[in-house]
Amino acid sequence: MLRHLMAFFEMQNPESLHRFRIKVKKMKALLLFLQDGVQEKYETGRLVSLQSIFKHAGRIRNAHINIGLLIQYPVADPAYKIEQENIERNEIGQFCAKRNAYIKSVKLISKALSDAFQDIDDKDILTLYKKRIKKLARFFERLNLDIDQLHKARKRIKNLLYLYRILPKSLARKLHLNDTYLDQLQDAIGKWHDVVLVLELLKVEGYTNRGVIAAIHREKRRLYHSVQTLSNNFGQKVGKIALSRLN
Repeated sequence: MLRHLMAFFEMQNPESLHRFRIKVKKMKALLLFLQDGVQEKYETGRLVSLQSIFKHAGRIRNAHINIGLLIQYPVADPAYKIEQENIERNEIGQFCAKRNAYIKSVKLISKALSDAFQDIDDKDILTLYKKRIKKLARFFERLNLDIDQLHKARKRIKNLLYLYRILPKSLARKLHLNDTYLDQLQDAIGKWHDVVLVLELLKVEGYTNRGVIAAIHREKRRLYHSVQTLSNNFGQKVGKIALSRLN
């Protein structure tokens, strides 16, 4: 986390901030796992300061994404893009003004959490994956996928992937998880959600060009259909997780 945060302070490259947020998400994915019956007494209060930094970085990230989306889906009025650029610039200035405090917090949190990730039984991890995959499978069996719930499902998939990719290879082999499929599915949901965000942004800004709006809605429907196709038979596509002995 600290390396990417320092890189952002040096170059103010949005990609470095994105990498920092991914590291935090991986940390949170493991902490959620620890809370899920593995270490019930685990104390999460120390994450408050990290969450504050994460949210501040998120405001910069959101503005950066909106700028990219407005370039991808161009609209006639450049004022929308200029507004997002101003938001990004102002948030970066405020973020960098807190450089010393943010660096100190990340250093302290990294040290405090290092002991929490030790001595987790393989069986606990296998149980977690069984529970989470079953929950996702039930969700994707629905005929109509709710916008908010679908976005949350994507977060759950990404959390599973974050944890999966830091597991020892021996344990990852036991899971037989089709991580490529999960990555394709979360990416499809992400592309669909990006278009949803564009439509919401234009609605807030009062954009009224019917032709552009109609074209974006068509793209939204196309991407939603792609998500439905990919998520069909989710339980079979995700792979044969070696958990039968835990039934």
